[in-house]
Amino acid sequence: MANFNFDDISTILNNIVKDVTGQTATLAARNTKEFVAQAETAITAGTDPIMNSISQMIARTVFAIRPYKPSVRLLDRDALAYGNAVRKITPIFTDQAETQPMFNAQPADGQSTDHYTIKRPNALETRFTGFSQWEVQAPTVFEDQLRTAFTGPDQLSEFMSAQITAVNNELASQKEALALNTVANFVGAKLTRNNAACIIHLLTEYNTLTGLSLTAKSVFEPDNFPAFIKWMYSRIEDISDLLTARSVTFHEALTGYTIMRHTPKEAQRLLLYAPIMRQIQTMALSGIYHNDLLKMQDVAAEVPYWQNLLDRMSVSVDCSYTTAAGAIANATATTDCLVGVLFDRDAMGINTNLEAVNTTPLNAKGRYYNTFYHYARRYYNDVTENAVIFLLD
Repeated sequence: MANFNFDDISTILNNIVKDVTGQTATLAARNTKEFVAQAETAITAGTDPIMNSISQMIARTVFAIRPYKPSVRLLDRDALAYGNAVRKITPIFTDQAETQPMFNAQPADGQSTDHYTIKRPNALETRFTGFSQWEVQAPTVFEDQLRTAFTGPDQLSEFMSAQITAVNNELASQKEALALNTVANFVGAKLTRNNAACIIHLLTEYNTLTGLSLTAKSVFEPDNFPAFIKWMYSRIEDISDLLTARSVTFHEALTGYTIMRHTPKEAQRLLLYAPIMRQIQTMALSGIYHNDLLKMQDVAAEVPYWQNLLDRMSVSVDCSYTTAAGAIANATATTDCLVGVLFDRDAMGINTNLEAVNTTPLNAKGRYYNTFYHYARRYYNDVTENAVIFLLD
């Protein structure tokens, strides 16, 4: 059923940000308090009257902040200015060749060939409805009260700039978390539909080809890894070549439609698990790593983890997916060995609607103002577009 709501995802967003920033794993306590010096949050000096957390002016101030850039930027798509639904129309034309009458038996006397035979156009229309919406409030800006915490306007300005950077970093983490979970949902959908051509079990194929019995652990042994990784890379390149051919193979079917897709090289996007790429580099296989496909940053990216910072190769989702009947269904899907995803740029992405930054007027009595960052974005999957996932199993 279509959902035209602006769904509030703030609670979900907070949880997945904790995932990608490594906050959700439970670790046993380690007694490091005996030898590790910790930064103190306060010293014996007065603090500012608003936040009660910044000490009154001391000898030197260092603003510990730096801009954060999200790791997954290949999913960004054009912004949408109007509307709450997007439709994608795919022409369906898979007709067969016919006998040409001019070189065969001509019609009998008194008859003719009919060149006005009707052949109606056919098209598949898919729709993407609903938006995810949330907001972020930046720290309140006080006109005068913070001045006692700094030496002058330059330092106050530096503090305010640091605050803005902190907000932008949080927004970047949110975008990264949602982008990674968009990929995770797509992987879950592909696993659920279970199209054999779209799920490459790398170790199974390699062992069948070579007669070996490598496991996800033994494949990284020095005697095994170079040969395997060369084969793996060639397998990805082979699939990349096959995606350029027009076929029904590398996407999910819908009942009643023969969907033909092809994905030129420039329309392909590749996400690869970064630690494997690092191992390629360090094991003297730089020739593989520096292949043109991976050097093109607009079509390939390394992903340091898929969903959780502390469980890096795993994906675990209660995902939504498109059934063969064209309806939306839910399923639980997991994998602990995701290596990469090669996909058409239209298979998944992020587009933005109603993104805005609004600032309140100055409060005349309290002399402060607030800034709010508003977001309404669509994070979408389309399993009828070409995509292949690679698993280390």
